[in-house]
Amino acid sequence: GVADGTITVLATDHAPHPAHRKAVAFERAAFGMVGVECALPLYLEALVNDGVIDLVTMLGLMTHRPAALLGLDRMGLGALAVGGPADVTVIDPDLEWIIRADQFASTGRNCPFEGRRVRGRAIATIVAGHPRMVRAAERVRS
Repeated sequence: GVADGTITVLATDHAPHPAHRKAVAFERAAFGMVGVECALPLYLEALVNDGVIDLVTMLGLMTHRPAALLGLDRMGLGALAVGGPADVTVIDPDLEWIIRADQFASTGRNCPFEGRRVRGRAIATIVAGHPRMVRAAERVRS
């Protein structure tokens, strides 16, 4: 899988459906679940902390590898470069927190990891040079 390079991209099927689209018979329910807000700590736990791959490799599988797969790297996406788009996610890989779907920025709340204690969190996102999300209580350590 990931360690031998067979899996070349880590991504989520972030499908933030409102509760009423999920609270129906299984065959009529909207497919998918939220994923983007839980991906980092779950990948850290399963891949980095368990020694499958290192942090730099994991981050590459989440950033420049998906961009390259879709040809977006030709537009400067998936990596930081002088003159390129300032799209950045600031993470704290050691920040411990409890997954609470009601605190997600997403509209989706159907999370199978509800209540799980995890380590690693995005603490800020910058899109096209503009801050989009900053967790005020969780600051970058200097």
